Amino acid sequence: MRILFLSTFMLLAAFSQTLTAQTAPEEAVVIFDVRMDLIAKSEVGKKLLGMAAMGQTGEDEPDPSKMDRLFGAMTLPGSVQEAMGLQMGQFPMELFARMKFDDTAEAEKFLNMAKEDNSGTIEKNGKTYYKTPDEGGPMMLLHAIDANTIEVGTEEFVTDDPSVMPFSDGLKSAWSNVPKDQSLRLVLDLDGAKDLINEAVEMGKQQGGDPMTQAYLELVDNIKDLRISLDLVGDNLLTIQAAGVDAEQAEEFKEGLDALLGTAKLAGGAGLIQLKDANPDAAAVGKSILDSLNAKLDGTEVSVVVPKPAKFDEVVSKLIDQVPMMMGGMGPGF
Repeated sequence: MRILFLSTFMLLAAFSQTLTAQTAPEEAVVIFDVRMDLIAKSEVGKKLLGMAAMGQTGEDEPDPSKMDRLFGAMTLPGSVQEAMGLQMGQFPMELFARMKFDDTAEAEKFLNMAKEDNSGTIEKNGKTYYKTPDEGGPMMLLHAIDANTIEVGTEEFVTDDPSVMPFSDGLKSAWSNVPKDQSLRLVLDLDGAKDLINEAVEMGKQQGGDPMTQAYLELVDNIKDLRISLDLVGDNLLTIQAAGVDAEQAEEFKEGLDALLGTAKLAGGAGLIQLKDANPDAAAVGKSILDSLNAKLDGTEVSVVVPKPAKFDEVVSKLIDQVPMMMGGMGPGF
């Protein structure tokens, strides 16, 4: 489990690095929110969280199944050139991720691990921040916001007032339009990342990429934000929403999205034909999801809503049960 949590540090660190030679936008344009407390209310969620806890080997190690929520935000590179710095161990982004545990003991275990394995400390604002282990990746800081919440991220975001969210105006607006009672939420302010997106699309054109792919990528210019939410408990399993720049561009985006979803239906339908004989229940769940992949337009809002199929929990739970066997009987300490 220690390896799992140290890997969490490094995974988050891979998203971001504080650079002195380059500057990154100071406002986040992406929000991610994973509600383990809501995930645990579904049969599928319980099994997923159970798998996450399989590697726990000692009482002093934090139990990931007791984390209530993982919430955070990040900026994106200002240009493709900056993003390509990842190949040289650089990635000009700012990020924070907050892990809220259901009891103080679990949060304390996590903080103790950082105290035992770090590359130094920073004293700022009357607090101690622990540097992530020096293993060649970007340096991030970890500290306790309160008795139940641990935060890790880049210095600019983590050492700022935790009550002040560094969101762009577009991200604040998009975030306010996503229901709170969702198992997972991902929100992107595409207006705030317009320079990066437009440059990437233009580079694709110059490099002679697939015309169909380019056409779909250009559709992103028609929307201001993208909101994705997953609900394992409610009636709607998946909801995808986007705000068009105006009514005309929203309609154009809807038509392009419908074409893309149509392609997905054709490809998925072919696979379901083979699956039907081997696992008819799984095929029925898959067909229900494919049939619901239709874009709807309401003013400047474009949405795709996937209702939770009948037997979804039963089918997916069985598939999860098969994962350890498929991986060779993975057990504790793996």
